[in-house]
Amino acid sequence: MPNAPQTGRSAGFSLLEVTVALFLLGLMLTLVAQSGVRMVERWQMSSTERDIRNQINSLPLQAYASRQNLIIGADNQELLDLETDWQVSVGEPILFSQTGMCSSGELVIGAPRGRTWTYTISPPDCRLEPIS
Repeated sequence: MPNAPQTGRSAGFSLLEVTVALFLLGLMLTLVAQSGVRMVERWQMSSTERDIRNQINSLPLQAYASRQNLIIGADNQELLDLETDWQVSVGEPILFSQTGMCSSGELVIGAPRGRTWTYTISPPDCRLEPIS
């Protein structure tokens, strides 16, 4: 039985085929990486917003434990440990009394790039309720 004739071509992929495959792989990785970065940024932003909410939720207990009134107002942001470029703004100052209760109010948590979350605080238990 005679052997198949040799055509001079070896088994495997040509340089052009490998180049095209690598280009397509790089293109797909670029698209995936961009959406992954955006997803991580959203997670970080959500985590920071949740941390600020937790800080606000702890203010009635802090006021009760320290036996002094705490106020979140336009000029009184030192009660909250905010990351750079984050802010909490209120329409009217919100009082957290030494009894552990609070006054009603509305507050806005502002993130970098203009993202905001708006909440109302309901007395007497100081519950944060999101405003849609």
